[in-house]
Amino acid sequence: MTEDELIALEKSRLAGMVSREFAQVEALMDDEFEFFHGDGRYHRGEAFLTDVKTGGIEYHTIRMTNPRGFILGDVAVLFYDMALHVDAYGTKDIRTDRAVTSVWRKGSGGWRIVLFKGVAVSAPA
Repeated sequence: MTEDELIALEKSRLAGMVSREFAQVEALMDDEFEFFHGDGRYHRGEAFLTDVKTGGIEYHTIRMTNPRGFILGDVAVLFYDMALHVDAYGTKDIRTDRAVTSVWRKGSGGWRIVLFKGVAVSAPA
């Protein structure tokens, strides 16, 4: 795995969320996947995908910028800035910026995302 390959995996996962290609997203999710939303909500495994499939979360655009990745054997960590346009849990037209950390690991089925955490960004410290 290279940094470019890691970025490509994450871009593929994000594109699948926007296009609602759930098989594409699910294929990249580890069995122990955990998702931490910027508003404090938390999903484990399939609960996140269920919310996306049923319309609880609808992604319109997700833009990744400034990705930086580190490959540490069978674990990879990716940091990036994300501009997000989403409808979520009854609130429409949310536009926000996030600082993202995603953690991937290599298993028998290849590289899968284990953790996603996006925190709101308001201004540099």
